[in-house]
Amino acid sequence: MNRPPGLQGLGGLLLTGPAMLFTRTGIQALRAASALLLALALGPAAAVTISNTAGVDFLDGPTPRSTTSNTVTLETIPSPSPALVDLLRHAPGSPGSAVTPADGGSCSNNSGVFAPLPPVTDSAGSPIDTTTAPTLAADSYQPGEAVFIQLADANRNLDPLVRDLIELRITSSAGDEEALRLQETGIDTGVFAAAIQSAATPPAAATFDCRFSAPQGATLQADYVDELFPADTASDSAVVESAGFVFDSTTGLPVDGVTVTLIDVASGLRATVFGIDGTSSYPSTVTSGATVADGSGRLYDPPPGGFQFPIVASGNYVLQVTP
Repeated sequence: MNRPPGLQGLGGLLLTGPAMLFTRTGIQALRAASALLLALALGPAAAVTISNTAGVDFLDGPTPRSTTSNTVTLETIPSPSPALVDLLRHAPGSPGSAVTPADGGSCSNNSGVFAPLPPVTDSAGSPIDTTTAPTLAADSYQPGEAVFIQLADANRNLDPLVRDLIELRITSSAGDEEALRLQETGIDTGVFAAAIQSAATPPAAATFDCRFSAPQGATLQADYVDELFPADTASDSAVVESAGFVFDSTTGLPVDGVTVTLIDVASGLRATVFGIDGTSSYPSTVTSGATVADGSGRLYDPPPGGFQFPIVASGNYVLQVTP
């Protein structure tokens, strides 16, 4: 850019030599540029784009002149905010569940290429609508259950006009690791979510294949690092429930069709049992190998010879087994 004698450029700002005389218009232009820089230094409340073009009117001897600088565009980011990761479960019909839009998620292969996450299903094998999925916090999962992950991190709401994306890792003690990309739950929320189906083993766990291997007894963990502020980290973990088994003491093979009742030792009565959401009723008597429904309609499908009583109060219990 050609500039008049005595006029020097620096980025989007213009500096003049001592021989220059500024008009009121020129002074106002420089004040505007200074205000923009001050706003940037103080930090905006949300991510914004600042474009700065300085304009100067001056006298070159008796001749009035004016010029403008090149435009400098700056992308700002919000101030850091503490992140929070929560592992959730699909919980339609359960008291306290809240809708979590978890659509738009994707997973990465070994080359770091992301593709849309496969659809997830409920305990009956029916597709889950992840755009309006009711969820609850989860400390444990059933084998094969859909795992919902939610992350709240306000400073990653970079564009208030679109649903932003963030990335995190989810691992299992079975040796699996998946890289997930979570989409913001809505425009300008600062909360992100996605859902991935868990799967039993075998087949053996394979990392970055968009299939999350989580067999009985495994521990699951979601870990997040804010790429804009690496000191900001968050994680959450849960376990995959293990089933009890009825088996033949001679052959060691599992046995279906056996009645199992959970008895509270203190009262001598059948125990009060809840489903995995901690609120829905669950039968205190079940049949080994048979599917059970809790009060919310969730189905529990044990392996051959298997049974379970998901949640009970602390205490002493015994199993009453009737062939």
